[in-house]
Amino acid sequence: GADRTLDGGKDIFVTKFSPAGAILYSTYLGGPCDDSARDIAIDAAGNAYVTGRYNGGVCYAEFAGALVAKLDPAGALVYASVLGGSLADSSVGHAIAVDAAGHAYVTGIASSASQDFPTTPGAYRTGECDNVLRFANDGFVAKLSTDGSALLYSTVLCGSGDDSPAGIAVDADGNAYVAGTTGSSDFPTVNPFQATRGGGPVGLTGFVSKLTPDGSQLAYSTYLGGSGSQAIGSIAVDEQGNAYVTGETESVDFPTTPGVLQEHAGNRLCIEGCTDAFVTKLDPSGSALVYSTYLFGELDDAGARIAVDPAGNAYVVGTTNSSYFPIVDAFQAS
Repeated sequence: GADRTLDGGKDIFVTKFSPAGAILYSTYLGGPCDDSARDIAIDAAGNAYVTGRYNGGVCYAEFAGALVAKLDPAGALVYASVLGGSLADSSVGHAIAVDAAGHAYVTGIASSASQDFPTTPGAYRTGECDNVLRFANDGFVAKLSTDGSALLYSTVLCGSGDDSPAGIAVDADGNAYVAGTTGSSDFPTVNPFQATRGGGPVGLTGFVSKLTPDGSQLAYSTYLGGSGSQAIGSIAVDEQGNAYVTGETESVDFPTTPGVLQEHAGNRLCIEGCTDAFVTKLDPSGSALVYSTYLFGELDDAGARIAVDPAGNAYVVGTTNSSYFPIVDAFQAS
């Protein structure tokens, strides 16, 4: 079922490995222009769901949008859908999740000159925000039907600044949890742990939002950050509805909880500004922290992705320049 031909200057690839590391399938995925993938999810049947960006037939005119594609267990294309505006679109899908029924949930940035990113009646917000800066992006969250032919809901999630969702997770009830970065002082908050934007006058801060199963309301939405800039890179959700996020922060007052691994920011030795990673767990209401910790060495550290197992252990991956990053039972200790 694989597409063995490179269709443009840059295509997506999707590769499936066996538990022993053998390649079961490997395929190109793309059109005549440059296409890119940002995230992948798998359902219980072994179908793969991919999101990113598709560029259309006019490679430099940006008549394109956010890609949502599904491949079957053998690597054949089941569907490919593009979400975008009708004119000069630069929308991108940043993250994707799938529920037990096979619905794909996608989040990313909605950006088009025509300001007509597709939304659905009754969704939380059906129109793009009036941004202070012309280049600012809005976030979007969309749920697709199992065959990819229809939007079950699609909503914009934004304030008047630059908004960029980076991660999405879905629970057993169909609630979608979205996290990312915002420069908006008026980003929507509901039952928040943190009601006002951090990041200083021009900085960025994190946000975590939970959408109801029909996409019509925010069950909660909160800022998350300190007085410096920070960015959330990923979100995971456990069976109880606790949300886990990771990212990077410049703040020395990022919200933490007593008794964690690193309650206070480190003594950073960067010549220019550098960041610490963080790991935060929010309770099901979104209004309280179960725990929150820095994760750092002496130089630049950043959390990129997070996952959680059934026992509630969080697994974090990212990057570090630090020789004194906390190391325990290490495969690679230096």
